[in-house]
Amino acid sequence: MEIQNDYWNLTESVVIDRSTKSYQYNEFKENDISNILANSNYEITIKKGTWKLLSKAYLHVKSKIDPAPRGGVVTVSNNGLNDFSYAILTYENREIERIDNLGVTSTICNLTEFSGDVSDSVASSLCWYMDTSDKADINRFENSVDATQLKASEKIITDILKQNVNFNKGYAERLQLTKDGKILEKFIPLSKVFRFCRDIPKVLNGEIIIRLRKNDYKNILHAVNDLEYGYKITYLSIWIPEVEPSLQIRENLTDLLASNTTTQYGFNYVNGYRSTLQTAIDGTWRITNTQNKVSGIYVVFSKVGRESNYKNSLMIFDNMNMERIYININNKQFPTKPFETNFNPKNLDYMRLYVEFLNAGLKNDMDEGKEIFIE
Repeated sequence: MEIQNDYWNLTESVVIDRSTKSYQYNEFKENDISNILANSNYEITIKKGTWKLLSKAYLHVKSKIDPAPRGGVVTVSNNGLNDFSYAILTYENREIERIDNLGVTSTICNLTEFSGDVSDSVASSLCWYMDTSDKADINRFENSVDATQLKASEKIITDILKQNVNFNKGYAERLQLTKDGKILEKFIPLSKVFRFCRDIPKVLNGEIIIRLRKNDYKNILHAVNDLEYGYKITYLSIWIPEVEPSLQIRENLTDLLASNTTTQYGFNYVNGYRSTLQTAIDGTWRITNTQNKVSGIYVVFSKVGRESNYKNSLMIFDNMNMERIYININNKQFPTKPFETNFNPKNLDYMRLYVEFLNAGLKNDMDEGKEIFIE
């Protein structure tokens, strides 16, 4: 079968889309916005009536850290979605999608999807500034040297400066955004929260409700010292494009709604689950697989000390000095020779596992299936 390159199509006409009469972003505030400081559970209701394009919506969040106690240095952990412990999307009183452990889950998604050079514009809207160390250390270099102790050979500053291995570039960037009582403002694409919004670029005209729960302070904040800190979400809303169809499209939609047609949509949803605490050297985690739900799984390790701890961010994962790992499916081991690793700084060895990780789809979609029916 032969095809013709498009540049030979000299008579092709210009394509004009006149299906949309108007396209305008409108804001829908949290239902109890006047008392938002006193609440931990949030709900945003978008009434039925007009056509809304949820796939292009944004979550608008304003927050600030309370003045730190004397000697305290504190900012938010990486990932703006870590403000919330879970998120739920409902349509016409039906739950479409729920994400638990939202901070950890979305951090895993971002690590698998974002390249290391994600642009500042994207990072700023998500408050995504990756940690470069486990410490809340903003000193790029080790402690300065007394000038009176300089040697004659040390004539330039580069001779005496030593890189601080604990310097955390992401922490320093986030600190600049939040210090001195600054308001931290985020416009997070709703498609970064719900995969339904990412995968289904369709208009909806029914009632939409989004529910969020505020995370624990000690999971949101990352500090140098373990003091008493506070964090307030001061404003919360959703910005959604409301679209008005052309006359012809309106007639088509009216006929479609009158016919009570049921439409089936499929999308790849993601959720996060936590295992029970493992204390033995050889840990085992059982993962169940049900039809149309899970086809891709990412496992991350976190030390128990990260939970509700200002000094140890829950958005940083641990290698746990892992030496080997494999999976067992129906009593059959994969791979036959387990992946072996060594995280000793002098003998780093994890390339076989990392190459397999790349082959498994790093930077690609996390494929997990779900389908819904909409009338």
